[in-house]
Amino acid sequence: DDQYRVRENASREIWKIGEPALEALQQTAAGPDPEQAYRAHELIRKIQLHVTPDTDPAVIALVERYAKASPNERIGLFDQMRKRRAWRQILKLYAAETNPEIQSRLMRTVEGLAVVAARERLLAGDAPGAREFLEMAPADAQGLLALADFHRGQGTLDAELNRAKTL
Repeated sequence: DDQYRVRENASREIWKIGEPALEALQQTAAGPDPEQAYRAHELIRKIQLHVTPDTDPAVIALVERYAKASPNERIGLFDQMRKRRAWRQILKLYAAETNPEIQSRLMRTVEGLAVVAARERLLAGDAPGAREFLEMAPADAQGLLALADFHRGQGTLDAELNRAKTL
């Protein structure tokens, strides 16, 4: 649309749709229109990091600062996100980190975080949410054991082990 406000409102409405809009956004991001591609890339990043229009604005600001931050600043940003209980964003940013040195330094902040987040979801009666957090955990011994414990407690361990054999 020619009007900036209409484009902004459309972006916000697409953002609200979330994951179901990802395929269309990826097509738009690869398209010829520079503004549409830019907006699509921004929305894809937000959606993939579980940043929604309802996310605490302070968390959104921390996530946005992360991409341009130095290694030392990234550690500080993780600490700030942890204080705000931005579990999904921390786990997603950690998984997307491509620098092994930074990932190693961030490990202290991420260690055990998925288990804490999963416990919170279980206490709220949200087993699927707990599973999601445990599946986002780093694939280390602690994370895998916590996921196995979860499946044992849910009565789904045998089914998951059988599924894993087929992968």
